[in-house]
Amino acid sequence: MKTKMPNLRKACRWRALLRLAFVAALVRLPLQLLGSTLDNGLIAWYPFTGNANDASTNGNNGTVMGAQLTTDRNGVPNQAYLFNGTTDYINVGQGVKPTFPLTITAWIYPSASGVDVDSHTIFRSGTFNSTGNFNGVMFAYSGRGYLYGIIGSGPFSDPNNYRSRQMTYPPSVISSNQWTHVALAWTDFQTTKFYVNGVLQADGTTGDGSSGTTIGTSATDGAIGIRDNPSYPAPFVGKLDEIRVYSRELTPSEINTLAVEPPQVAIQPSSVTTNAGATVVFTANATGAAPLTYRWQVQGTNISGATTSTLTLTNVKPSDSGTYRVVVSNSAGTNFADATLTVPAQAVSAMPQQYTNGVSFTVTISVWPPTNTSFYTIQDQPPTGWPVTQISNNGTNSGGKVKWVVFNDPAPRVLSYVITPPAGAVGTNLFAGTATFNGATTLTITGVRDIYNEIVRLSISAMDLFGDGVLYANLTVFGKAGASYHILVTDGLEQPSPWRTNDTVTLSGSSANWFDQEPMTNARRFYKAQAAP
Repeated sequence: MKTKMPNLRKACRWRALLRLAFVAALVRLPLQLLGSTLDNGLIAWYPFTGNANDASTNGNNGTVMGAQLTTDRNGVPNQAYLFNGTTDYINVGQGVKPTFPLTITAWIYPSASGVDVDSHTIFRSGTFNSTGNFNGVMFAYSGRGYLYGIIGSGPFSDPNNYRSRQMTYPPSVISSNQWTHVALAWTDFQTTKFYVNGVLQADGTTGDGSSGTTIGTSATDGAIGIRDNPSYPAPFVGKLDEIRVYSRELTPSEINTLAVEPPQVAIQPSSVTTNAGATVVFTANATGAAPLTYRWQVQGTNISGATTSTLTLTNVKPSDSGTYRVVVSNSAGTNFADATLTVPAQAVSAMPQQYTNGVSFTVTISVWPPTNTSFYTIQDQPPTGWPVTQISNNGTNSGGKVKWVVFNDPAPRVLSYVITPPAGAVGTNLFAGTATFNGATTLTITGVRDIYNEIVRLSISAMDLFGDGVLYANLTVFGKAGASYHILVTDGLEQPSPWRTNDTVTLSGSSANWFDQEPMTNARRFYKAQAAP
């Protein structure tokens, strides 16, 4: 995890620590990561937060030479640098010159393709040119999967001027295409400690330049990601991040703090507003040192059995509304992310959208009361004159309205009644109703509230539109409100397929009028209507 901290110094140190403790509480990080000891002996720190500046107080800012900002190990953009494996590097100038004891740490993401047996430079404090001098300390990674380091203090032509040490190989420890935390602590010329993800590795000499005893600090530029050796530049290919250089040996605990990070919830659950009865899925994904454990809570209480990265809630109701939290933990700490679920109180009607005269059907009203409901009433008004029978749950029918009163039971329920469209019912017919909770909150019943018969009906009359005695046909189309219908005409039924579409009308209510522009002089003119596609 990137932690943007100031360096802590003796002056006003207690104030800085208080500020850091406050920040730690906000972001839920261990205080140790934010300061207290990890700034001691810090020569340079490159967190790559959108640039290559030194985040210590020493001003050893880097100059980017081709490397590109990229996503870091938590998937945050512009928080690491990508190196192309040929010419990209970052020049850190002549101010980063550690001597014994020293520690260098970094997050690396090697991305060489195929079989990689080359060396790749992570950091060097000075020049490492095989035609000139080895001067400083260099930390590098081999494509074979191990780390090595070199110190030098003079011409490369004399093996007494430099020393190489590496992790014991085999086995291969570092894999390509994944983030790995690496560290090198060099306490004296013959003692090195290599760490991978906070774990100390076996090491030894390489047999190549094993006599050097000092680290040169001559005025030569250091770099991240490449050597200054034209014949073998050992460029890094992949991503580098969070490079730290110390003038002391970090303890195993300090290195573990840098390597084993508290979880970060990279993919956070999204808040949801939905209707009652729906299925809701909350998903989270965290990064950080394994193993990661997940625990879901609602309103601060653990949900039984909810210990994976996904929480599924079925048949949700208003009482399920609240704040849901995923808590992710590992050995380094804990993090969490919240999402809210909103399920509004509802009363929803269901019935066939088309009716047939004389054929009974059932109207159901599903009710989901809000939380803390002590009583509620449901009232539904069907079309006037339509007979109602079989009212469920002790409901009543009075004054053309079906009514239920429920006391001391906030549970969701389904209410119903049976209704029969009379023979004379035509077009669109409307139902209207309300649900009132605790005598105060009133909701309109939603769902299917208007129904229509499947028969499109036409009536015709004659009108003298202009007062000249010439009559024109006035057609009234009956059907479903909002539906469109074609008006078809023919001037004789003898010919094959005589009907042609003359116009299209859309009903704003259960009927609409249409006038034929042709006078009623043809006794063989016929009309019909059919639903438009």
